[in-house]
Amino acid sequence: MVRPEEKRPLEVRLPAAREGRTLPKPTIYRVITFTKDGKVAYLGTTLLDPEQYPAAELVALYRERWEIELAFDEIKDHLDPGGPIRSRTPEGVRQELWAYLAVHHAIRQFAHAAALAPRLWTPTACPT
Repeated sequence: MVRPEEKRPLEVRLPAAREGRTLPKPTIYRVITFTKDGKVAYLGTTLLDPEQYPAAELVALYRERWEIELAFDEIKDHLDPGGPIRSRTPEGVRQELWAYLAVHHAIRQFAHAAALAPRLWTPTACPT
C-alpha cells in the first residue's frame, strides 16, 4: 500500500561542511512512504514529478529491482562461482554467465516445486 507522499522536499547535505570542504549543490529528494510486509518503508528518489512518475509505479519498480538484486546475491554468494570468470573471450564470458543463470533458474524451479509439493514427512514424526 502506498501512502500519501510527503509534500516537503528533503535536502541532503554532506558532512563536508564540517571539514571545510566546498559543498556540492543540494539534492532534492522525493520521499514515498509505503508498507512492505506490514512494516512502513520509505523510497527516496530524485524523480520529483508525481504526475510523470506516480508513486505506485515507482514502488512496483523498486520491488522488481529488489528481486533482481536478490537473484544476483544468490548467484554470487550461494552458487559460489569461486572467483572471477575464467573465460578469456567475450563469447566465453557470455557462455559462462548464461551457465550461472541456467543453474540458478533450475535451482529456483526445483525449490518452487518442492515448496508446492505435499510434505512426505514432518519433523515430529521422525523416530528419536
